[in-house]
Amino acid sequence: MRKQLLKQEQPAFSLWKTKWWSRDVQIQLAQLGYAVAGHTTRGEDAIALVGQLRPDMVLMDIQLAGAIDGVSAAQAIREQFGVPVIFLTAFAADDILERAKLAEPYGYILKPFSERELKTVLEMAPYKHQTETRLHEAALHNQTILDNMLDGVVTINAYGVVDSFNNAACRIFGYTREQVLGRNVSMLMPAPLREDHDGYLQRHRDTGEARILGTARQVQGQRQDGSTFPMTLSVTSVTRGGNTTFIGLVRDLSEHQHDQDEIHRLAFYDALTGLPNRRLLLDRLQHAMQASKRTGQHGALMFLDLDHFKQINDTLGHDVGDELLQHVAQRLRTCVREGDSIARLGGDEFVVLLEALSDHALEAATQSEQVALKILHALGQPYLLRKHTYTCTPSIGIVDFLEDQKTLEDLMKMADVAMYQAKACGRNTLCFFDPAIQAATPRWRKTCAKACWNTNLCCTTRCK
Repeated sequence: MRKQLLKQEQPAFSLWKTKWWSRDVQIQLAQLGYAVAGHTTRGEDAIALVGQLRPDMVLMDIQLAGAIDGVSAAQAIREQFGVPVIFLTAFAADDILERAKLAEPYGYILKPFSERELKTVLEMAPYKHQTETRLHEAALHNQTILDNMLDGVVTINAYGVVDSFNNAACRIFGYTREQVLGRNVSMLMPAPLREDHDGYLQRHRDTGEARILGTARQVQGQRQDGSTFPMTLSVTSVTRGGNTTFIGLVRDLSEHQHDQDEIHRLAFYDALTGLPNRRLLLDRLQHAMQASKRTGQHGALMFLDLDHFKQINDTLGHDVGDELLQHVAQRLRTCVREGDSIARLGGDEFVVLLEALSDHALEAATQSEQVALKILHALGQPYLLRKHTYTCTPSIGIVDFLEDQKTLEDLMKMADVAMYQAKACGRNTLCFFDPAIQAATPRWRKTCAKACWNTNLCCTTRCK
């Protein structure tokens, strides 16, 4: 009944044997329900015939003729064809047995042997082979899942040596799997994270401390080209047979960070010039007023409008107008300090925010006036646009502020009114809103060519 069952389960079950073969063994195999498919005495011939006939099992002596012995032939058969090999030999020396293990045989029978011994090994070998095949297929299944994940999966041992590296990890870090396996995982980290990680593993080995396990963290990774990038890292551990494996799940945040930066840029910056927009300007102005309240230092808000800009747009086209606005933005950046702000409100309207001026009002006015004069000079220089030279001057309105004595809306309106008064005074000029500046300005600035007063406004132009 058992033989019949075996034949039903493996109807093509055949046996291969090399070098040594006796009539008694053939009789025993026939009685057990196995058929001999072929016979050879040379290792290289055995490999070739297994590839040709694909038997279910190979019985092999260790001592073979030819350049390849039984151990080497068994290794090749296992690796190339996955056919289980049983050693049937008289060699029992420890060194030979140790070497035979390299071929991972499914059995090792010493001659002489009984029919029961042969039967037991032959029956156990297929089950062992089936079990290994199922495990191998499961491992391939799991690896296929890992390789098709969008997130990188990296496993390391307790000393930080990389055991596995899926396709996503290869894509994220820029390495091939072969370049990483067997090396320390710190190669994927920039300094000083590299040194910190080695210390963490040492503490884990010494004390079992596992602070980062089970917690997703945002850290920096390092690609093969040396560039760093933001990523999230989640680490878990598995211990089997006293050996700990750490499993790291890695997600590249570069694209997410880029998207966030782009969203922030679109929300707070002007697309044409790259300058802060109204929303970011108001936020910075709010902070500037709070800083002024803490320090007692004055600040100033300037509104700039380009004179006759509409004529350039109408006659030369919006492309030339946009190019001019970009040049204006570049020149404005050269006129202010690092801590000051420049913004574009839209059209040809720009704003300059000066912070940390003097704690004396008249000195602060002089400082803001000097910046405004610098802007008048810089923006009044000719522009080279599409191989043609153009001139475009600004009109500037200035309002001083201290602490939070005025609201944001009031400051914006005052600077806007002062700017329009500057246009009314002939353009290419600057105008202060504060009436106290009226009498003080000639004393603090000697480059005045003319002055005009309109209610609470003081308007001045530089000498030409």
